[in-house]
Amino acid sequence: MAEDLLHYAGVRARISGSANVKARFIGLDNVVIGDLVPIPITNLPGREPMRLANFIGQRARLELKTTEINEVMKVNRLVIFVKTLWSDYPNT
Repeated sequence: MAEDLLHYAGVRARISGSANVKARFIGLDNVVIGDLVPIPITNLPGREPMRLANFIGQRARLELKTTEINEVMKVNRLVIFVKTLWSDYPNT
C-alpha cells in the first residue's frame, strides 16, 4: 500500500460556522499542491457540500483554513474520495 499511486477525486465536508473555507491537497514534501474551490459556510449549513479534486500521489494531506480574522469553523464530518490507480511503479 505504501507504493500505491492514489487518485484523490474529491472531498465532502460537514462544516458549520461562519467562514469561507479554502481547501487544498498537498503532496509529499510539499511538492504538488492542488487547490479546490472554496467552501462558503454558515452557522446552519443544512447540507454537506462536495468539492471535486484531481490529485494524484502516493500520499496527501488535506488543508482546510480560513483567511479572515474572527472566522470560525467546526468540522463535524469529512469524507475523502480516493481510488488506487497503480499498485507499483513500472521498471525503469
